[in-house]
Amino acid sequence: MAPVLLWVAVLLVLSCHVVIDATASGSDVQVPISSPTIHHDTREQAATDDSAIVDILSKIRAWQEGVDSHQTDALGKSFITLTYAQSVDGCVAAIDSKTGETSSNLPLSGKSSLRLTHGLRSIHDAVLVGGTTFAVDNPRLNVRMWPREDVGDELNRRHQPRPVVLDTELKSLLRLREENAGDIRAQNPIVCCAQDVFDAIKDQSHMSFTSGVDILPCKREAGGRGLDLEDVLTKLRKQRRICSVMVEGGASTLSAFANKGLVHCICVTIAPKLIGGRVGLNAFAAYESCGKGSMPWCDFDFGGSDCEFVPGIGSDCIFLARWPK
Repeated sequence: MAPVLLWVAVLLVLSCHVVIDATASGSDVQVPISSPTIHHDTREQAATDDSAIVDILSKIRAWQEGVDSHQTDALGKSFITLTYAQSVDGCVAAIDSKTGETSSNLPLSGKSSLRLTHGLRSIHDAVLVGGTTFAVDNPRLNVRMWPREDVGDELNRRHQPRPVVLDTELKSLLRLREENAGDIRAQNPIVCCAQDVFDAIKDQSHMSFTSGVDILPCKREAGGRGLDLEDVLTKLRKQRRICSVMVEGGASTLSAFANKGLVHCICVTIAPKLIGGRVGLNAFAAYESCGKGSMPWCDFDFGGSDCEFVPGIGSDCIFLARWPK
């Protein structure tokens, strides 16, 4: 009963023209919430949803233009968008009680929000995921659901991004090959691995698990556990001409980009579902800026004119914001 009442309360809030006032860093922050429309015709609803999606894409495109992401030299900056779907209790994945593994491939968002995801992919040069997401979900990472018709204008063109995978030791790629009879659903993915791992296999012709995959060797981060994300972005930009990247997950990958301060934009789909803390995984469980000092929370200000909730895209609500610097 309590989860039902919680979601009813959320709907009541989202059904009004309201402004949420929050206090951050000693100042009042106003986050606008627009009013959703109740649709009785599915075609009318789909058209309204698509209009809202175009508005979101237009805003992100404008933010991209404000960053020198088109430059492929050392002076250029890669535009990074974090995007994911979560339940109302903030979970992005469920943990399998038997294996202990997580899967981001949960049916959280609705069909309209999936079109938004594909629209977001279409305005980025690449879609990036971590190795675990790649191995467990075997995602396509392409554009199939946007637009309804390829009409040719910039925001309604079916541009296909390059799939990019962070796989430091190439273990996820090997696992995916073994568990799926060699089948990788992502087309021509770029798999970023550590330089020393690449050096160890580059002269071994029997390493067939790398066939059909674009291996991009990168530096390890300090400590050697993962990849140096700044080096990854620089090589993607200079060697593969990828200047805008949409990061879809999983949770550790989202946190890694946030921890390095490499994010420009965040777009979150909030679905009317509960996962529960015992099996659910939070998107930023590994975000290191939280829980420091005496405060167990983040003093994080998303407020301002570049922050809004967009309700009424199907049954979901969208949070869109520029990442605070």
